[in-house]
Amino acid sequence: MRISFEQSGGIAGLSKKINLDTNFLPSSEVQVVQSLINTSNFYDLPNNTGQPNPDAADYLRYKITLESDNGRKHTVETTDITTPAGLSPFIGYLRRKIQEQRR
Repeated sequence: MRISFEQSGGIAGLSKKINLDTNFLPSSEVQVVQSLINTSNFYDLPNNTGQPNPDAADYLRYKITLESDNGRKHTVETTDITTPAGLSPFIGYLRRKIQEQRR
């Protein structure tokens, strides 16, 4: 499975991206990723979870695309204000992966 994750916005307006391929992750980590995807009901989420109040500022935007080895593809765009609760742990994992990549 290929995972594309982009975080943008916030106070500094920076964009951060990471692309992961589970074929190159340790099997224990693949199990964690699969659990996060299943728990979030990722494939049942809408493509866009909505926009925050127009008066909201400095929020983070997230775009996650999953493409399975059999070609199934789904993208979800959300913000730190409109993120469904079940998706938050997966976003946290992806944000940590960005930090690890920067080291």
